[in-house]
Amino acid sequence: MIGTESNFIGDLSISEGQDLHIEGCVVGNVFHGGKVVVAESGIVLGSIFASHLEIHGVVDAPDGEILAANLVVHGTSRITASEVTVAAGCMNYERGGFMSAQMGMLATGEVTERIEALLGKELDRAKERRAAIEHARSAARSLNAPVRNIAPHAGYAAAAALVPAINDESAPAAAQPEVDAVAPAAEAPASVPAAPAAAPRVPFALVPPVADSSSDEADESHGSGESIRAYAG
Repeated sequence: MIGTESNFIGDLSISEGQDLHIEGCVVGNVFHGGKVVVAESGIVLGSIFASHLEIHGVVDAPDGEILAANLVVHGTSRITASEVTVAAGCMNYERGGFMSAQMGMLATGEVTERIEALLGKELDRAKERRAAIEHARSAARSLNAPVRNIAPHAGYAAAAALVPAINDESAPAAAQPEVDAVAPAAEAPASVPAAPAAAPRVPFALVPPVADSSSDEADESHGSGESIRAYAG
């Protein structure tokens, strides 16, 4: 069923055994091996090929066609088509209905055979489209798979390679760079879990003392000729 608040854009191809009720709007052609009912609120902007077609609403296909082995036109219907073809003696037209089309009748077997041929082609096209969509989805999954399968430890190694060696206690103080010149460590991606926290280390640099009156007094009071201060980073 296409509900009253629904709009379907595209061709519909349905095999026999499933009735189709259209209460909303369909913009496209309808291929059905069974029964199609266009309700009074329903609108079809396209051709209809069905074994049994019952129209209460609007079918607007000025360049299209209506082909049905059985056709029932109700008084509330409004039909516009290039041509309407039904099986001989299988049309019921209710007073009040409006139809603008070139009418034609064929033998029942000929109409049924043509509907089945058109429906078969549309079902084959639908299978091809479905297969193409599945192929595209599989290709997308294969492209995304390496990203998902990256080991978490690879992220840790990449982050560790960017961390400067300022916290290396074994390196001499002279080899350590100034604190202001150190670039901040690169943050690990949000999706990578944080590595276990190690004991905190405070980066520092050794700089000569600042000459001021207070330092001179301190040196004289302690009797030391020279002092070195450690400034935490």
